[in-house]
Amino acid sequence: MDDISVLVIDDEKILRKTLRHYLEDEGFSVVVASNGTEALALLPETAADVAIVDMKLPDMDGETVILRARELRPDLQFIVHTGDGNYILSGELARAGLQERHVIHKPVLDMAVIADLVRELAGVKRQ
Repeated sequence: MDDISVLVIDDEKILRKTLRHYLEDEGFSVVVASNGTEALALLPETAADVAIVDMKLPDMDGETVILRARELRPDLQFIVHTGDGNYILSGELARAGLQERHVIHKPVLDMAVIADLVRELAGVKRQ
């Protein structure tokens, strides 16, 4: 499999940094964005296979980011990363191909769960 590229979208600097370092240690190429506008602007410049999207961003919600990103890059796969313990995928995200297993709740105690899901989704993209 080719190198896997991940776009991490989170407004919390420490989370972006932690995810970036962990995923890079796992062998992934990582680009980070602190909000939805920045992430959407990066999409044409990056070959990201998977985006990890925080649902609560300062400029737009994560669902909006995912739906707009899907329009720009239909092949991009998504992981929802949320601190809301009651978060349930909307019907619109489900219709866009996301499943409940694509939702990771903060705090993440075992980062390997994210790395494994990234690998799985990158494989789906390349089929």
